[in-house]
Parts: sequence; structure tokens; C-alpha cells
Amino acid sequence: MFITEDIGEPGSEDDGRLPFIGRFREREEIKTCFRKRKNRIVQISGAPCIGKQRLIQQICEELYDENENEKNSNLHIGQVSCKYIRTWDNLLEHVMDSLPEYVFSESAKLSENQIIRVIKSHTKSNNYVLLTFTKLDNFIFDKDINAALGKFSDLCSKILRCSSNIFLLLSSGIRLNINVGYKIRYVSLLRLSESEATSLLRKAAPDTDFEDTEREIVNGCHCTPGLVLEVASILMHPDGIIKPKFLANLLCDPKSVLDLFSSNLVAQNEHLRVKIQKLLERLPTSLQSSVNDLMLLQGSFSTEALQAVFGHKQSHETTLQIIPLRDSSVLEFDKETNLFSLNPLLRACIDESPNFSTSDLVRLRFVKFFVDLMVTVDNKLYRDSHKSVVEYFHHDYANMKQLLQQAIHCTEDIFTVLMKVSNYLQ
Repeated sequence: MFITEDIGEPGSEDDGRLPFIGRFREREEIKTCFRKRKNRIVQISGAPCIGKQRLIQQICEELYDENENEKNSNLHIGQVSCKYIRTWDNLLEHVMDSLPEYVFSESAKLSENQIIRVIKSHTKSNNYVLLTFTKLDNFIFDKDINAALGKFSDLCSKILRCSSNIFLLLSSGIRLNINVGYKIRYVSLLRLSESEATSLLRKAAPDTDFEDTEREIVNGCHCTPGLVLEVASILMHPDGIIKPKFLANLLCDPKSVLDLFSSNLVAQNEHLRVKIQKLLERLPTSLQSSVNDLMLLQGSFSTEALQAVFGHKQSHETTLQIIPLRDSSVLEFDKETNLFSLNPLLRACIDESPNFSTSDLVRLRFVKFFVDLMVTVDNKLYRDSHKSVVEYFHHDYANMKQLLQQAIHCTEDIFTVLMKVSNYLQ
């Protein structure tokens, strides 16, 4: 059961499946968790359109194919989409429908115990069951989150206890704190690399003359599989409505990206702008406030900048704030530069909100942080040089501009404090 092989890049235009590129590490990691029983429950999280459902589908296909080659082994995969599930009874019905055939009295009310009996009867000897729950946050956040999480955690715990041959694979936009009494493996999905996204685009739109626009297109899609596949479907439209060069120009601006993927041109059941708005609404109140604060930081920024904006005295306080922001797909981290950035599509969506505002206190923290940084630069780097501090910040012009804008927008009271800092600099 669960023999892992290097099967190369799955999915092709020849077998009718959507192309699938990359995610080799995640696929192997999750299958290894199940195979070695280190973790019988895995939760995948990530930003909208990052490819959570497609990854689960691919893992299920691979496990099923691998199991076909195993003698005396039977794997049943049950898939439950929580996108339109709104009641607990409805969830139980979907779980039961995903399980192997069962017989029980139609008059009897469906219960968790009936689900457990079906799983127990089917997981004897070499019989295995893998249950997947996708878009889980759609169900959890539609009601009292603590009560819904508690009930779902109890159900998962009962399912896992009834047999060692049962495995659970969950996906949600935000990492959910599910307490089942078993070790949970958390897998956070990041963007594809530029080369992977380009390869996916070419496979999804094989007959398209891109005219050397692939790089601009995939970067405009922020290298997210969902958006890349949507672009490919637009390019493959039989009427050829939009050309690659036009798309490349359109995708340069995050707001234009939101407009495109929230229009009738795309085939998504739920538009991108709606998905991002739901993600923001589902953040805890404390994190929503942090996101507004982060809007002050442009481009990429360091942990020190985050600490200054959050007003933390100790770096570990900032680390504790960063973790849930990354788990919630708000912050992105570049391992090569060790810098953070705010999800660009989320930033564009917040910019449109009439309720968005930043407190004057946070503005002051931002201004003071960069003024202090300028003082440090002048004192340490340019003490004996004719160069100016402005030259040093040439490559970070976005934050220099933001510094001036925030200084201008300070209230009269804060302006007095700012002048004291300015006088110190002089």
C-alpha cells in the first residue's frame, strides 16, 4: 500500500487530464506520511488559486494508480467538497456518500456512528480508506467557528480511532486549528517557480504563439497554478478574443489582474476578488488589524521593519505575529533574500476597500523606523563619503516615497514629534 515511485510530471493533453507541474516535494511528503503512518491526517493550506484542490486530486490519482499494482490491497478514496455544505447533517451525508457502498434503514437518521461502522467494515485486513475534505473553511466559517471546529475535530478523531487503515487529507485557505489527538502534518503551498509556471502555461495552451510573453504572463499570474490555467483557457478560446501580448500588458497591474479574474471571461465558479475578500473576512480581528498596518510597507521588507510597524519591543513578539500571518496566506517569504512581502493581490483588494485605514500611531512608527535607519546609514556608511543617504535608498524608492507620504499625512500632534526626530537628524 502507498508505494511511492518517481512517475515524472503527471497529467497531459493526451489523457484528457489537466496538466500538473511541480509540487514533487509536497506530493512525496504527503504520500510518505500516509505510507509510513507518521501522520494519518494532513492539512494543506495556501492562498486562493495556489492549487490546493488540484494537488489533492493529483495525490489521489497517484495513490490509486500505485495501489493498482499492489496485490491483495484495496484502496478506496472518498472525496468531500465543503464548498456548498452549510449544515452538519449535510456534511455527514456527503461523508457517507463518499464511502464504499452501505446498507442501512432509510428511516434512520444519519449519525456519526453509522459512518464509523461503514469505515470499520471496510478497513479490515488490507483494505484502506482515504477521505479528503476540500474547501473546509467554507463550511467552518459559515457558522460559529469554535463550535464547528470542535464538532469537526471530534468527527475526525472518531474516524482515525476506528481503524489504523483510515487516512484524512484536508485543505483550506487558512490553517485550521483542528484538535484530533493525533499528530497533524501541515503543508503550506507556495507559488510555483517561474520555470514551473511557464511550463504549465505551455502545456495548458500548447498551440499558442506566445511571442516571448510567457514570462510576463506567468509573473502577472504571480506563478499561481489556478490563475495560469485560467489564462491558458482564455488564450485557447476558439474565437481568439485576447492575444498574449495584450494579456501580458493587462497582467502587469495587480488591480487589472483582479478585474480580469473577476470578470465573465474566466470560468471560475467564484471570482478572484470574492475569494480574497472571504480570506480577509475570515482572519481573526487581531490579524485584520495587522494586515492594515502592513499596508504601509511596500515591496519586500525585513523582520526589523515588521517589528517597528507592529510596535514590538522584542523580536520574538514579531515572530509570533509572523507565523499566523504566513499560515493565513497574508505574508509571503523569499528564502533567497530572507525578506517578506504582502500578498500582492490581497494588497490590491485592500486598496479598493473604503473601510481601509491606518492609525496615526502606526504611521509614526513607520516614519521613525526609516528616519532611524537613515541616521544609521549616514553615521556608519557615509561618515567619510560625499555620497548621500538618498543614494543608498535608490533601490528602495517605493518605501522612500511611502515614508514621505506618511510623514505628510501625520496629524498635527504627531508632526510635532516627527519634527523632534527631524531636528535630531539635522
